[in-house]
Amino acid sequence: MTHFNKWTLMVFLLLSAFASTAQISTSGSPIYDAKDALSAASLFTLAPIDASKLEANQTKENPLYSLPQATNLTLENSGEFTDLENGDRVWHLEIENLQGKSMALFYENFYLPAGAKLFFFDKEKTQIKGAYTSANNKESGKFFTGFIHAKTAILEYYEPANVIGEGHFTIFRIDQSIESAEAEKSVLLDLGFGTSSECQVNVNCTDGSAYQQEKQGVCRIMMTVEEGIAWCSGTLMNNIRNDETPYVLSAFHCTDGYTPLHDLWRFDFNYEAGECVNPTVEPDYQSIIGCNLRAGRLETDFQLLEISQSIPSNFSVYFNGWDRSDAIPTEATLLHHPSADIKKVSHDNHSLIIHPSVINWNNEVSTPANYHFRSVLDVGTFEVGSSGCPILDENKRVVAQLHGGNPGCTNATIYGGRLFYSWEEGTSSAEQLAPWLDPDNTGAEFSDALVPAEVGNAIVSGKITTQFGGNVAGVTVRANGDDAMSTLTDIEGNYELELPIGSQYTISYEKDYFAENGVATTDILKLRRVILNLEDYDNPYSIMAADANGTNAIPTTSDIIALRQMILNTVDVFPNDVPAWRFVPSLYEFPDETNPWAETTPSAIFIDNLQADIQNVDIIGVKMGDVNGTADPAE
Repeated sequence: MTHFNKWTLMVFLLLSAFASTAQISTSGSPIYDAKDALSAASLFTLAPIDASKLEANQTKENPLYSLPQATNLTLENSGEFTDLENGDRVWHLEIENLQGKSMALFYENFYLPAGAKLFFFDKEKTQIKGAYTSANNKESGKFFTGFIHAKTAILEYYEPANVIGEGHFTIFRIDQSIESAEAEKSVLLDLGFGTSSECQVNVNCTDGSAYQQEKQGVCRIMMTVEEGIAWCSGTLMNNIRNDETPYVLSAFHCTDGYTPLHDLWRFDFNYEAGECVNPTVEPDYQSIIGCNLRAGRLETDFQLLEISQSIPSNFSVYFNGWDRSDAIPTEATLLHHPSADIKKVSHDNHSLIIHPSVINWNNEVSTPANYHFRSVLDVGTFEVGSSGCPILDENKRVVAQLHGGNPGCTNATIYGGRLFYSWEEGTSSAEQLAPWLDPDNTGAEFSDALVPAEVGNAIVSGKITTQFGGNVAGVTVRANGDDAMSTLTDIEGNYELELPIGSQYTISYEKDYFAENGVATTDILKLRRVILNLEDYDNPYSIMAADANGTNAIPTTSDIIALRQMILNTVDVFPNDVPAWRFVPSLYEFPDETNPWAETTPSAIFIDNLQADIQNVDIIGVKMGDVNGTADPAE
């Protein structure tokens, strides 16, 4: 049993700035209102795409989805800050893409302080990415916000008064793709949700029913390279040690001729329709950013990647087995993301053929005879984006990865690089699968799949009381992170969350109703006496409670005005979005008890790697406006 103490609290708080995480976002909405036009100082217009780069892109075996523009946009040299009434401020940057299909932003020197929020969205706010917060800070300082499909998009950075000037980032690159209605030879690919061929078959249709486990290992890969962004498919591969090393097999040609930026590659798992029919709304997916290249070879068109962190338990992934023998499969199944769309299934009911001839790809690359399987599909087809997907045999083991072929809705012919030659045909471990998938050199010719061990749960529990000892009921306690869950405190102020072991969480607390609870003329009288130095506050929590207008400053007569309006029933909420209650970890020690805003006061608990039960995660609930402790904490 692990007990929660002051030391672990401070470690959790510190780790929140450095944890390497899947890209996550929290709830909330941008402040921006389309009725309020941004000034010209906020506008940045992307330069037109170089036509020569567009032409060159068409000759690639795996054409790019977007092309980059180098930028150097910071909070200081671009956009515009607006000061808010409560002392906070918000920064807006409006980005215009005259060629108008979509855009994505890449950052370095990225740091968001506690309480700050970053959003990226279109002007109508039909597409909103974020809020990104301090939980997205990475030791590398790298970050990106994915594609907004619009001619104009807005980046919004909100910064609370108590951390003004602490946030920073540089947008060093903006990727853009253009309308496919442009000149035929001068366009980037039209990829993404809903763009694949009508003859593609969703993985949850009848044809995919026998592959419901295997599909969980297959991912869409957004491959960021210096030259732009490409899409491919890949699969998690088991190794002989069964140790859940997150190896992903994909295709060499996906980035051949490009300069990969592996720390910005994104792996999207569980991106699929919930049933057989195509959904009208894009389904959610779970992503991890960053990888390392372990091996690759042109001759069989494979590359093996290792994702930079373990796969979170709630992804429910599956490590596919493989067969590297010289046997000829009697059937073949593809699980893939054609056109970077949701997951599809394709199938050949016949034995594969070892292709006996050299294959010339785009007149640039040739692969040797016998190094590829050839197959004619009976179900489905393939497209750009399918490359690198697993080709499974009758035993549902990976025997090759898709290279390419002749697509179409009938008689689509595919070629896949054989694991038989990828295994140890290269001259070093950088060109072979064997050192990675059979690190102990057992000589095994096949491996069964691996279902990750079921993760146990641990309980995080605590009690929420006021600074005066009252039990605070009805508080929403949320665990946001690898697995999301919420609960309410009971009449005694107790709460309990059962969460999977090995995951990370931010535990937050919220109660925002009956703002008038405990607000009375006696609070105004006490506040006046304190302001006149006739009386002292009881504790720093009472000072926080008196900050009714949310300025994060020693209360003044403006706070008295806010309380008076509440008492007279002219308002039923505090100004400036001040919630009815605020929360502080009970083990937190104020550096200056006369000024609770001397440093950023934590309002949540961060757990980096939950391993066992954590008890006594106790919280102090501060009823705003209730300076003298008359609020009913059960209300």
